Amino acid sequence: MKIVVICVVLIEIVLINGAVVQNEKFSCVMEVPYILNECQNCICTGEKLGCTRSACYNNRQFKNCEVGTVWLNECNKCWCLERLGTVCTANICKRATNN
Repeated sequence: MKIVVICVVLIEIVLINGAVVQNEKFSCVMEVPYILNECQNCICTGEKLGCTRSACYNNRQFKNCEVGTVWLNECNKCWCLERLGTVCTANICKRATNN
C-alpha cells in the first residue's frame, strides 16, 4: 500500500494582471492623496480616511473586491476595505517615454 502525503502551503499572494496581491492592513498616511472606488477624493484626517461625498455611478465593481487584498495599479497601491470597497493612493504616475 502506498501512502501519498500532499502538503499544501497557502500563502495569500496571487498574481492578477501582473500585480502582486496580498493581505495587508490599510494604514492611512497623512499628506497622501487617496481615491475611493475610483470616484471620491480622500485624505487622512488623523488616522481616519475622509472622502468627498460625490455621487458615484458605475463603481459597483470597485466595491465587490476581496476584503483584505492589496494590489498595485500602475504606480498606486490599492486596498480592499470592508464596508468601503477599493481605496487607492492617488499619485500621478509617470509614463515611460521612448526616446
